[in-house]
Amino acid sequence: MTETDLKISQLPEETTPQNADVFAISVDLGSTPTTKKITLANLITAINKPAGSSGQIQFNDAGAFGGSDNLFWDSVNGRLGIGTTGPGYNLDVAGTSIVANFGTDPAVIAVGNVGIVNAFLGGYYTVGGNKSTIYFGQNSYYSGSAWVNPDAGANTSLFLQQGGLFQFYTGGAGSGVGTGRLRLHNSGGLSLGSSDNYLTTDPGAGSMIIAGNVGIGETSPTISDGIGLHLAGKILRIATSKTPATAGAAGNAGEICWDADSLYCCVATNTWKKVAIATW
Repeated sequence: MTETDLKISQLPEETTPQNADVFAISVDLGSTPTTKKITLANLITAINKPAGSSGQIQFNDAGAFGGSDNLFWDSVNGRLGIGTTGPGYNLDVAGTSIVANFGTDPAVIAVGNVGIVNAFLGGYYTVGGNKSTIYFGQNSYYSGSAWVNPDAGANTSLFLQQGGLFQFYTGGAGSGVGTGRLRLHNSGGLSLGSSDNYLTTDPGAGSMIIAGNVGIGETSPTISDGIGLHLAGKILRIATSKTPATAGAAGNAGEICWDADSLYCCVATNTWKKVAIATW
């Protein structure tokens, strides 16, 4: 039936149609036109009948009503779902989403608590380069974690892993995360270096592992052989005295201690030697 086939009897100009008014409609089914009757209410319902299923928000679909589960209104709880028909919050977005603003004002302003899972914030993200300024919980390994600037070409990046681990990276060309330099373990232990042998080892609460030379008051610590401690000052102080009970007392090679009469050095496991000290 085309628009020209629809013929509704004319009413006087001053008469207002009512829902119960019956109109005659000529339907062209071929060579023999047929007249049907319909109330105004049913006619309006037929013309404006929504598409899709209950709860689907209507949209213009090429000049007709359209509906989809990707845009759903929960009228019972007053919630809007995007990508879900069971929104659990006032606005529930299932799947990847982006909030972008290239001006000077923030794209999102939140007052109160904000929960973020599998989201990318500020910048951009590509599958090949893993480029973004911040992202949270990118997959099952990173679930509950956060990356700051995990760009294959970035100079630095930070990784906060679920469970309390914090790690700092530099470089990253070709790897997407760079080289680990610092790791703060959930125990409170700190590891410094560029090798997993150091970074992945937790020294324990209040302890530190350093992969290279240590300078105290010295910006370029230099040791003649191996790795060591370079002090810019003139005095090394061991505040508490210790006297090994015997030459075979427990000790590790390289340990040094003192008491009022002697200096002690552990030269091998559980093997101590001493030298007497005196006033002058």
